[in-house]
Amino acid sequence: MAKPVFTIDGNKVLRDGVLVATARNAKVAAQQARQMAGTQGGVFSTTTTPTAPTAPKTQSSGNLQFYRIGSDIFEAGTNRKLGPTEWNRDWSGKAKEVQAPADTTKTSPSPTTPTSPTASRPQFYRVGADIFEAGTNRKIGPTEWNRDWSGKATEVQAPAGAVDDTEVDMSGLSQDEIDAAKALADKALESDLVYKPKITPEDIKTYIAEGIASATEETDPYYKEVLSRATEAYVQGVTFEAQARELQLQQQKINEARELKAVQDNLEARGATFSGEAVQLLGDMSALPPDLRENVQGLLQQQQSLTASTTQQRFAENVQRLSSAAEAQIGTAGIEQAQGKLPTLAEGLARGLGTPTKGTIAAEQVTGQQTRGRELAKGRVAQELLMSPDFPINSDALNLLI
Repeated sequence: MAKPVFTIDGNKVLRDGVLVATARNAKVAAQQARQMAGTQGGVFSTTTTPTAPTAPKTQSSGNLQFYRIGSDIFEAGTNRKLGPTEWNRDWSGKAKEVQAPADTTKTSPSPTTPTSPTASRPQFYRVGADIFEAGTNRKIGPTEWNRDWSGKATEVQAPAGAVDDTEVDMSGLSQDEIDAAKALADKALESDLVYKPKITPEDIKTYIAEGIASATEETDPYYKEVLSRATEAYVQGVTFEAQARELQLQQQKINEARELKAVQDNLEARGATFSGEAVQLLGDMSALPPDLRENVQGLLQQQQSLTASTTQQRFAENVQRLSSAAEAQIGTAGIEQAQGKLPTLAEGLARGLGTPTKGTIAAEQVTGQQTRGRELAKGRVAQELLMSPDFPINSDALNLLI
């Protein structure tokens, strides 16, 4: 007795030319045919050329056709108008131009296929493990799904004519054959023979970058205000020190005049106005002729000069202390930008305060934006999984969010 011959025709399993099972795809069909041949004492042959799985009618990238009416472009067969984004992404350089229908040379044709009700959010539907664009029935591949559709489209119900080839017709098979076929199908699923889109590390990096950009836009006004207030507080602090220094200088001049008058009166009372003691105390401010004063500083002048130097040094230290504290907050660039707002007495005293720094405000802003960006990315992943719970997230991608 001749052994039964098992062959495949696309996703169909044939026994001696009779259909006995329909598989998910050609590869699974071949595995089922081999399994059946082994369990039923038959042989498996690959002489029949496999065909593509049953799917909704669509134009593949190799036979896309379009026509023009004026400056508008339409998909041939469906009369669907193509927008600039879709044209550049899916059609330009990939489709063949044909002549426009005779009744559409003057006006735009009416689409024969309903388009998405929401222009800003495209729609898709599933047939088994495959994904198709609603309205055009165009199959969406993994790369295009991750790039243009994932998280940006709405899932709708598949058309009534769409065939789900994930169900296998097992009529006419024995229980042993059915069990063997189911085991083979489960093995195919476990081995990723079925298309399973995933959220990849590249997706996560894109989500985080977009989240940081959004967080930057959200938080920039707040941190600009914080930086402005910190800069204003610094300018006010230095201005207060400068005002106090001006009063100090005025009082210092009054004190120097009083001290000079007291010394002069004392010398005059003792008849020593033109003595060597007067030159020693007053130097070139004494009443002696210039050739006898020798243009020297007296003790009084030296004392007053020391007092002036000490108070100036204390003022400079106060300005630099304020500048160092402000630089830690608003950064070196912030200190430089504030120079034009400082009083004249403080000019030059707030420069060269150590290693340049961006400041804690800028650092806090960057950290906050990165944290917020990751939070937004996590929210987007959650939305993806909520919309498509059967789309697992890649473990390497998940690590980027932790």
